[in-house]
Amino acid sequence: MQTAIDQFRSNIAHVRNIGGLYTSVRSMTTTALDLSDLLRTQLVMCVSALDHYVHEVTRLGMLETLSKKRQPTPAFLRYDVSIGNTLQALGSVKRHVVAGRGNQNATRIPIISASR
Repeated sequence: MQTAIDQFRSNIAHVRNIGGLYTSVRSMTTTALDLSDLLRTQLVMCVSALDHYVHEVTRLGMLETLSKKRQPTPAFLRYDVSIGNTLQALGSVKRHVVAGRGNQNATRIPIISASR
């Protein structure tokens, strides 16, 4: 979990650097130059840093639970995993055929090899 918080802190440091860039450029230019995109970038990067942190902590917590380093929580026990993902994790799935071209929400149909 330490790596997740370290990455979060690193991401926030980058956000602060953009704030410093904004301050420096603002002091060297007139109001004719619109710098609001730098502030918007900071906001988006803050949300992204928090989102990444939450996902990493969740992922690491799930891995620790699977390796018996922590007790399963009710949320962990309710987490749904598809049969395709289960088979892939078990190494049974050789490849996926995606139904529908260009559709990111397309159903994945696993093709399982008969020979093992």
